[in-house]
Amino acid sequence: MKQNTQKKDYGYSNIVYLRKPIAASYQIHSSTCPPNLHFHDCHEIMIITQGKYKLYAPQNVYEGEGPCLVFFHLGTYHGSVRVDCEKLSFQCFVVNYAQSIVDEIPDHMIDTEHLHDNDIHIVPISRETRDFLFPIASELVKLYQEHKFEEGIPFESYGYLTVILNNFARLVREGKAISIDGRKDGDNYIYKVVRRIIEQVAVGKDVSVTAIAEEFFVSGSKLSKDFQKVMGITVKSLVDELVLERIKGMLKKGMSNVDVAAACGFSSESYFIQFFYKHMNVSPGNYRKLHSVQGSRGSN
Repeated sequence: MKQNTQKKDYGYSNIVYLRKPIAASYQIHSSTCPPNLHFHDCHEIMIITQGKYKLYAPQNVYEGEGPCLVFFHLGTYHGSVRVDCEKLSFQCFVVNYAQSIVDEIPDHMIDTEHLHDNDIHIVPISRETRDFLFPIASELVKLYQEHKFEEGIPFESYGYLTVILNNFARLVREGKAISIDGRKDGDNYIYKVVRRIIEQVAVGKDVSVTAIAEEFFVSGSKLSKDFQKVMGITVKSLVDELVLERIKGMLKKGMSNVDVAAACGFSSESYFIQFFYKHMNVSPGNYRKLHSVQGSRGSN
């Protein structure tokens, strides 16, 4: 793998939300396409079984060839280009998972030490390791496809994910990974701010510019200025978008206004209703009726 350290503006803008605690897919590409630059509110693992790639992550480019494992920490801006697919098809598994899933797995079953320490890990693997992980990832994809429209996730998904994470973390601990902290210089600290905001919104904490600025040892005005420069939006805009997405997911599950307001850190139910109506132009109750599992079943 080689690294191109020339900094460029790739126009990062897209947030991709995880709809279920675990999502998995198997992708085959026979033609090259531009990178879709984005970040997730979850972690991502790519198991590249064959093909050449270019990975775009905070303003650098990393080039290599499978088989390999790639990890992106939640909040890390990234994209990938499958290269020369016309000559050799690019094939990979993509697994996204919420941090809450890792927290639910008993400590004696999982050991992800160092895996979540950096923004990116890239690990070339042997064909034997690839062939070991292939059926495990295939089963995870199969489970996801069979149950993706149902509430919750099959218990077996935890086991398959645990095996993948444990093997990846072991390779990182053995020093076989190229580990990258892509957010060290200048205003790139904003990418860590984004991660912090995602983590706080996910547990219903109130996000304040002042508190985050203190955590990163900058003034509130500098944080706001740097954030606008790097992200193209204000801190409040990102927080509102993340909170809104979390609310929509809860309403779709049929949760009451009171419970959603409490889970998302609103001081009152009325403030929550005002916030939702302002952004969605519909009341939480009507949104729940239109989109919840119960409402959808009742309309059939």
